[in-house]
Amino acid sequence: MTKLTALSPERHKHFKIDTNRIEEQGAHERLVPVVIAEFSKLVVQYPVVFTKSEETGEFLCVAVLGFEPKENLFWQESWQGIYTPLNVMRQPFFVGKEKDENVVCIDEHAMSVTLERGEALFDEDGRETAFLTDIKTMLAQLLNAEEETKKFIRVLLDCDLLVAMPLEITFGNGDKRSIRGFYTIDEAKLDNLGAEKLVSLQQAKYLSPIYMMIASLGHFYSLIQMKNNRLTEHANT
Repeated sequence: MTKLTALSPERHKHFKIDTNRIEEQGAHERLVPVVIAEFSKLVVQYPVVFTKSEETGEFLCVAVLGFEPKENLFWQESWQGIYTPLNVMRQPFFVGKEKDENVVCIDEHAMSVTLERGEALFDEDGRETAFLTDIKTMLAQLLNAEEETKKFIRVLLDCDLLVAMPLEITFGNGDKRSIRGFYTIDEAKLDNLGAEKLVSLQQAKYLSPIYMMIASLGHFYSLIQMKNNRLTEHANT
């Protein structure tokens, strides 16, 4: 069970983070939220699409890691991807609100949190360690990138460039999956977008991430192959 608590030297002075278990916290994530700042790294290996938040109904960008609930095909005793998304690497830390101020929170029940070994968060005098300073820097960068990503999505919606992307998949063992809830760039509408809006997208530096998202869809084929390999392994055990 997740238990988020505002980070403090009084409560967490002796807490440590086992960095070898950070990526494992994403072992059962089928989708992970991603931000526009990491698209150039994600596009090398992951399908990146839009989906709607179950909590707010708003669109968000996600990297697709699997097809079944809690299935991460990039996890097999260790993370198999070349790049691990920021929303995995920042765990067990989150940004929360306290009296309308952003505060760093920690999931005290996360598997990477320990009292025995790992990177300390505070020294014996209660001062932040360099490790915690780096974590705070990452969280600040991620928070800014999330705002830029929301702006990116709003612009795409204003241009009516999002389209539903249903997937009909047949795996190597004959199993079929009908997947709904993903959205991508409507290439036909993008091709016919007026000059003024195209210039606006270019000036906002959004054309590059748009084309990166389109290119990333080819990784669904490699994701299907990863699933087929997993099914074969299970069938042979």
